[in-house]
Amino acid sequence: MTTNTNTKLSTIVFNKLDLSHNQLTVINKLQPIRQYECAELEKFLDSLPARDGQTSQIQTDSKSKQTSEAIISKPSTDNYTLPRSEDCPQPIEWCDIKPLDNEKPPNPYPIDAWVGLLRDVIIAIAYIAQVSLTMAAQCVLGALSTMGQRYINAPDLNCFIPVSIYLLTLAESGDGKSQSNGLSHKAINDWEEANYKKYLESMADWEKDRDSQKTEKEKNIYLATVPQPVNDTIMLSDATIESIVEMFIIDGLTDLSWTTDEAGQFLGGHSMKSENVKYTIGTLTKLYDGSPIKRKRSRSGKGASPKTHAYDVRLTLDLQGQPAVLTETLNDPLLRGQGFLARFMIASPESMQGKRDWNSPERLNSSPDNDPRLLAFWQKCKEVLDPLPHNIDVDLKTGKPIRYNMPFADYEAKKALADYRQEIEGKLNKGQELSNLRPFANRLAQNASKIAALMAWFEGKREVS
Repeated sequence: MTTNTNTKLSTIVFNKLDLSHNQLTVINKLQPIRQYECAELEKFLDSLPARDGQTSQIQTDSKSKQTSEAIISKPSTDNYTLPRSEDCPQPIEWCDIKPLDNEKPPNPYPIDAWVGLLRDVIIAIAYIAQVSLTMAAQCVLGALSTMGQRYINAPDLNCFIPVSIYLLTLAESGDGKSQSNGLSHKAINDWEEANYKKYLESMADWEKDRDSQKTEKEKNIYLATVPQPVNDTIMLSDATIESIVEMFIIDGLTDLSWTTDEAGQFLGGHSMKSENVKYTIGTLTKLYDGSPIKRKRSRSGKGASPKTHAYDVRLTLDLQGQPAVLTETLNDPLLRGQGFLARFMIASPESMQGKRDWNSPERLNSSPDNDPRLLAFWQKCKEVLDPLPHNIDVDLKTGKPIRYNMPFADYEAKKALADYRQEIEGKLNKGQELSNLRPFANRLAQNASKIAALMAWFEGKREVS
């Protein structure tokens, strides 16, 4: 799970204590100070001589069993000399009050795990949009999954799995989510716009030919033999699980990407209402795993189709939203208990607000349309979205690409994934580092394989090294 999760997020998701990590830290730091003050006070009282041979007395308030007040009898100045100032405890010198830091420093993003063009474009997006590397990389991962899920599967140890990724990015309003996503998905959006225009043209020609049939019999023959064009869209921002299922089952689409920088539209929408949440979670879990999905037959309208199942379909789920919106979801026992959240790669990027540069000459002269890294990335995206026929296998019946099972390059590559899985396994035992995060930890190796396969595919390779 590639995460840059701060202490606040860790407290929200995993810590069942009433106190956050930082609160506990403050309390622990105050403990020795309190002990020091009590010891100094006790030593000072012991140094005072008793009056008329009597010792100092401590009386307990009988009205309360929980608190006690030390009542010291006032000594007479006739029988002793006041202690010298150097014998008395010196006052504690306190530093200036500083605000408590509620968050740990963010974990550094492993940018060196990326190479070549992909590494360059992450850095470019982070610079242009003035966001963290984590934010930029999450957007690039979403774009790679959206493009690659149509063409390849990723290798697991003894099988192949969907390369589709589920992403959840927590960021405040104004942190640059929309701009980053626009840069990473620009070529995809342009490709989809062109495809939609072709669909409208095809639909207009189909309707014209249908209406040109002279008799009802000829019209029925036309409808039975000439299929209606399908809107082969892949990008969704405002949808329901029911509409997605219908697009897979009825329209025959093979891959979709539910991508939005307003996660509230997903988490607060119709699909996640109490009466629908179990069905939604179950369906999204099946899509992540590559299992068949099904629907109940509807009585009217588009849903009246007798089709009820879809096989070998893929979904990229890329959600970005504000922590305040996502907090309740991250604490939802249903979403966590069924392993739904564990399928997400969760990140909480560092906010760059307050550190951004708007008026330097370099900033004023920069433009994404002139950045060679972005231009090269967009061009490569166009190539992989419309691959040459000899680079893919196509189903002759449907005309859809047949996904290529990308293998390991050699035994060492497979052993590397097995070693990583074994390393995680040792941390799942009770009391070990990942014992309380087992659902998340069990997905780490799979997500690593998916990312590796997407990287290799984008670079034009046919195996995972």
